[in-house]
Amino acid sequence: MVTQDKSTQDNLIVKAIRHPFSVAILILSIVILIVWSDQRATSKKDMPEPTTGSAQNDIKLSPPTLANSGRDVPKIVQQMGGNTGQAGSGSAPGLESLIGGLEAKVKADPDNLGNRILLAQTYNQLGLTEKAMKELRAVQVLDPKNIQANLVLGSLLSESEKEKDLKESLSILDNIDVTDDRQKYLIEMHKGDAYSGLKQKAKALTHWKTALSLMPESDGRYAMLQKRIQSASTK
Repeated sequence: MVTQDKSTQDNLIVKAIRHPFSVAILILSIVILIVWSDQRATSKKDMPEPTTGSAQNDIKLSPPTLANSGRDVPKIVQQMGGNTGQAGSGSAPGLESLIGGLEAKVKADPDNLGNRILLAQTYNQLGLTEKAMKELRAVQVLDPKNIQANLVLGSLLSESEKEKDLKESLSILDNIDVTDDRQKYLIEMHKGDAYSGLKQKAKALTHWKTALSLMPESDGRYAMLQKRIQSASTK
């Protein structure tokens, strides 16, 4: 039963990762949980010992959910799902208020690379690309072979309009030690994006088509990539 439950959870995580909108919600949820955990620990430490007859006055904390983590949460999720990368400081007010807690955790424990990558991804969801890349480069210094950090950084650079950034994206993506099929098709897709930015349409199409051949149709990017290939092929 335990094995079956774990398998079900793993399948749900894989399905969520394959959809960009779900990734945004997942990042939001993780940030909320991390910040809430810190607040709960602080509240417990500062809470006075209960005395006889005072149980009714004890403070009770509830885990954060999309329903109780703030009245702006539904708006946040909607805005994150439609983020085009141009969002400014007002794109997701609820997430911005939570990001301070995550920044504090990173400052307190800079060697926790998982939190640093999560912070970079959160910055990216808010449209703070420069901050995201700065955090990812810091992770690179600590762990040059970190697959997740390099994949995210390579993807961000592949969207740049600067030739230098596009070439760096290709260099980073070429040197990632691929461990699964999902990483393979994401790398191919971002390489295609970089070559497209460099105006090398033939190479872009080659990588996009390879990515599409590896990508499951259930991935939220599948239809988008199909249209991109079709559009580039007819020009």
